Amino acid sequence: MNLCDLDEYEIEDFKDRLESYPAIADYFFDDNVVFGPDEEIDITDFLGATDHMEESYEDDEKAMVAFLEYAGSDQSSSFDDAYHGEWPSEREYAEQLFDEIYGYEVPDFMQNYIDYDSFTRDLFMSDYYFNDGYVFNTQW
Repeated sequence: MNLCDLDEYEIEDFKDRLESYPAIADYFFDDNVVFGPDEEIDITDFLGATDHMEESYEDDEKAMVAFLEYAGSDQSSSFDDAYHGEWPSEREYAEQLFDEIYGYEVPDFMQNYIDYDSFTRDLFMSDYYFNDGYVFNTQW
């Protein structure tokens, strides 16, 4: 769908979305959007991403932008499956994941022998992606 295909109501909705989701708008549109009768800007992926934000339980548009940078502008519908939250570092996420999966099986005296750095490296080499503090599963 192109900007020139919109009727007056749809243009107002589009303008509202630009204001409501500035980070997503910046991701899709490098410069200011020019409203004109012949404007051939494809807005399909932008509308899909903002539709998803309105329907999603996650309201962090910066996380959506971080995901789209990795997955591609047409993958907004996969956001909920891939998103694993905001984390200070890859390692903190990896430690939490390890403890969640294996923590109850590892005796206390062995905790100091776990190589979290290697676990983190391996985890983020293939199964997870970290961008701007957000963690995403690459196998959505």
